[in-house]
Amino acid sequence: MSFEEVVKLVENKTGIQVVGARLARIKRLFEQDPMLFIGLERESIDQHRWQRIIDALSVQETYFFRDIEIFDCIRQQILPEILKGSYHKGVKIWSAGCATGEEAYTLAILLLETIRSLGYSPQTEKLLVLGTDISKRAIDKAREGIYKNIPMGSFRNFPGEFMKCFVYHNIGYKLKEEVLNITRFEVHNLLDAYPPIEDADLVVCRNVLIYFDEVSKEKAYKTLAQALRRNGYLLLGPLENPGMGFERRQCGRLVYYVKP
Repeated sequence: MSFEEVVKLVENKTGIQVVGARLARIKRLFEQDPMLFIGLERESIDQHRWQRIIDALSVQETYFFRDIEIFDCIRQQILPEILKGSYHKGVKIWSAGCATGEEAYTLAILLLETIRSLGYSPQTEKLLVLGTDISKRAIDKAREGIYKNIPMGSFRNFPGEFMKCFVYHNIGYKLKEEVLNITRFEVHNLLDAYPPIEDADLVVCRNVLIYFDEVSKEKAYKTLAQALRRNGYLLLGPLENPGMGFERRQCGRLVYYVKP
């Protein structure tokens, strides 16, 4: 199999455009271990080999409260609207492409905080924040719920009021059990035929689809839309639009969509 064929197969399986630094990393891996890519054209491939390819492809750059203005809108506008209509039935949120988990945990923290601000007592058995990523290594890290406080790390620009959601750990800080109990992580490919969650109240997929080609982006939109309940909320990147009759709304710089 030629390197050009390998690149095309990787792009078709992940949706991610293999260009620039990603192209260089995949090429280096191909030159070091070409046998790793044998059978890549099949529907099913050995997961250990596949994850080595994914790790060369993905860049897990994320941190808590990334783009604080966006999370202010989630906290002040979107979550209160969801809770006023759905709290007693339960609330489900999906963070798609969550990398090492900081976004999913941010959403969990804000969900608990908003519930209390509205005068409710959190019923954790009715709450779920699901974080997914194509990288098993990233998901394993997310499940630990432990992060180091280092310069330009997970806690850059972190609002001090929410440090109460962590306990000190010998290598950093760990999320408290209340946050961990409502947060779950799974490996998932956005090009899979089915979403990992149904009837979600909120789906967040930011800083992910910018790496997808147009055909793969359309497939991902359908998966994200399928995960939502009617009148559920979808948050994407600033230049992304799901179409499909979604209602466009705005909060400050945040543009988001409501499923018809």
